[in-house]
Amino acid sequence: MMKKKPTIILEDSKKVKNIVIQVNLKENTTTVISAFSAWENLALIMEGLGVTAQKCIKEGISKGKVYGQIKKYVVDVLSSYEVR
Repeated sequence: MMKKKPTIILEDSKKVKNIVIQVNLKENTTTVISAFSAWENLALIMEGLGVTAQKCIKEGISKGKVYGQIKKYVVDVLSSYEVR
């Protein structure tokens, strides 16, 4: 008997906003799925980044390494993006 994959339902509310980020490692692409504007997504994704950074630090990764990785991404990677 095959197990049925669970269905995931994300519903936005006044208190909960959902953003799904899909990373396709084979095609080297990332997609953001939400019911919000890119500007709203940016703020919410940055909030998520802050929470993730703090979790990494609590798990024993040094603040310098975590912040260095974020800085490297923001300065080096984002500056190389082309808008299509």
